[in-house]
Amino acid sequence: HSSPGGGGSGISSKHNSLQQQERSSSSDLAPRPSSTSNNSNNKGNEDMYTRLLNSENEYCELLTLFRDQYLKPIKEDSQQAKPLFFPRSEFQKLGQFLSNIDAFHGLNSSFRDALKVGGVEGVGTVLEQFAPLFKMYGNYASDLPFVQECVESQSQTNERFAQFLMQ
Repeated sequence: HSSPGGGGSGISSKHNSLQQQERSSSSDLAPRPSSTSNNSNNKGNEDMYTRLLNSENEYCELLTLFRDQYLKPIKEDSQQAKPLFFPRSEFQKLGQFLSNIDAFHGLNSSFRDALKVGGVEGVGTVLEQFAPLFKMYGNYASDLPFVQECVESQSQTNERFAQFLMQ
């Protein structure tokens, strides 16, 4: 599967930037060797907590950017008598996927806020509370190939949509 913004399609420099930020933030979660073997577990826990919190902050910012710069205009366009981006029938199929982005934003914002409140000592409890809620990403992942196909198809056949992605 080729992803939107990937390969030779040249869909969006903005989307490529989002993907690069996501990759760089996920690499921040990789365990780092401690400088001395005598460091307490507490220091390691604090480092991991800081990386997790930073990653959640960045992810929430990316979801906000994606929602505001892509989803809102696409949803607004779908309300027009003659949508420019997606035929109405195709947009209806995309609707659930698009609403998931708002749900993810809410979930991850709550998760991030709970991490802040719980601090280092509360990470385990917060993860335990939120783990069942993160299962909703499974449906998102199963719908992703369809969405990628729609975006790729529209970007190749609909010049206005391709220009919108390039902004």
